[in-house]
Amino acid sequence: MGFEKDIRDIISRASHPDRQTLMFSATWPPEVRKLANSFCTMAPIQVNIGRENQGNGAVANQDI
Repeated sequence: MGFEKDIRDIISRASHPDRQTLMFSATWPPEVRKLANSFCTMAPIQVNIGRENQGNGAVANQDI
């Protein structure tokens, strides 16, 4: 989570009321979910490509 300060700085500069926030993450650990939820003004929508590891984030493809 070494990038959290930078993300918070960028978001604080983009405070337009019609702002849309999109976050992309190869994994979705609790820390990243908490960060995303702190920026959402409405209920977030999560889109998963692939499968999840019982709610603990994405599962890497074994062929990679």
